[in-house]
Amino acid sequence: MRCCVVDDEPLAARLIASYIDKTPFMELTGVYSSAREAVKCIVAGEVDVAYLDIRMPQLDGIEFARLVPDSVQVVFITAYSDYAVEAFRVGASDYLLKPVSFDEFSASARRLYSRYNRPRSDEPVETANADGRILVKSKQGMEQIDTANILVVEGLKD
Repeated sequence: MRCCVVDDEPLAARLIASYIDKTPFMELTGVYSSAREAVKCIVAGEVDVAYLDIRMPQLDGIEFARLVPDSVQVVFITAYSDYAVEAFRVGASDYLLKPVSFDEFSASARRLYSRYNRPRSDEPVETANADGRILVKSKQGMEQIDTANILVVEGLKD
């Protein structure tokens, strides 16, 4: 996942950048001291995850998150807990309070990774076990069905 950090505090920005560098499935694309600096790379589609501070000069993180394309996951990293509700209203994927430990960052990164790698609704999902059968709930209980015998699948209720 391509990531950028947007924080007007250089020490905090470097810390999150170092966490990204330590995470094997993440790539740091840039560190910016203001939202205005980061706009170009995010809008150009060069970023999958944006780590944003909330209180920044000119354009704060909440306002900036409203401009970020839906394809970009936003994680707020801030010292202020009172913006959490608003952050999730603007589509935040996570909200971490400073100072952020590597363990907290890693747990959040793993959640992001699982969302990022989740199959799209138009992609086939392989659910059969090794012998080519799937488990299906029916009126009689749970049944194993040979996938070679399936012509159509329709979901009803649960």
